[in-house]
Amino acid sequence: MENPASVEAGLARVVLAMAAHNGNASLFERYLAAMHKARSPEQFYILASSMAAFRDPQLVQRWLQMSVSEETRNQDAAGRIADVLSRYEVHQIAWQWVKEHWPEVEKKITMSSGAGIVGATRNFCDAESRDDVQKFFTEHKVASSERALRQVEENVNACISYRDHQQKNLTSWLGQHGGPVAAK
Repeated sequence: MENPASVEAGLARVVLAMAAHNGNASLFERYLAAMHKARSPEQFYILASSMAAFRDPQLVQRWLQMSVSEETRNQDAAGRIADVLSRYEVHQIAWQWVKEHWPEVEKKITMSSGAGIVGATRNFCDAESRDDVQKFFTEHKVASSERALRQVEENVNACISYRDHQQKNLTSWLGQHGGPVAAK
């Protein structure tokens, strides 16, 4: 962060996200300070995308709140929210936050960016979440997101099916190899 030119941008993106994955509030603050000092759009966006990798619920919610604040440009807000929603470790926290703050989120999305938020829920993998997403976005229409909503349902259904199939295989394998059988 102190010398961005010392590391290739693709590598910096990976390393910063990995550090954020286990990062605390102090690192979060350092990322924010570095974003404000970024000398190029590339540096700024590498740091911004890394912010989605923090897992501490308070930091996740803080980043989401910042994403709908005045300091975030409308064209960036939906991408930031979608980045967090698409992360398995925090997607339930992010999804609850989006629903609770929908009026703020809705004000920030543009005609073409809302579908990104809808589409980010495609990584959910249970029927309850699938149904909740479908219900929420049926009641809260997002422009140009009909296709994304259908794809979310397809992806979540495929994940549920795959998980159920693999659970049976894993249970069978563990039973055959003397390991503890996982409860479903």
